[in-house]
Amino acid sequence: MEAVFVAPTGHPLLEGDVIEPQDLHERDFVGLASSSSMRRAFDAVMVTHRRALRIRMESLLTMIRCGLVDAGFGCAMVDPFTASRLPWRNLKIRPFRPAIHFEWSIIMPNFSPISSLATDFAAKFSKSFLRFPEEFSALNEASEAPSGRALP
Repeated sequence: MEAVFVAPTGHPLLEGDVIEPQDLHERDFVGLASSSSMRRAFDAVMVTHRRALRIRMESLLTMIRCGLVDAGFGCAMVDPFTASRLPWRNLKIRPFRPAIHFEWSIIMPNFSPISSLATDFAAKFSKSFLRFPEEFSALNEASEAPSGRALP
């Protein structure tokens, strides 16, 4: 799943259809925590393009970063699942190029049996998650720049 750029309504970068590293140079940014593999991938893209950010805050959680962006504290790179699934007031989404990919996992213990409830949940979550790219594409096509929406 590709990371997306988010910014509050009215942010000048929202005038473009696609955000690129040079667009983010010296912009106020809400970053992923430095321990994140996604952060390292994003930093590598910015270094390759010789661009610097003004990281004002950091969080491991996309929901927190989106909330800070929604409140006007800068822009961020986040997973599209969280950005598009919650009812943000002022959050707008744009694609980012070059693409940076998020990885997701369901972690189960090796040392104990997995309950049927956990197995069912993992199967349903995985099925729903695999449909998400199609749903997100439909959201993009349905609006110029999707803001968050409530879960069905």
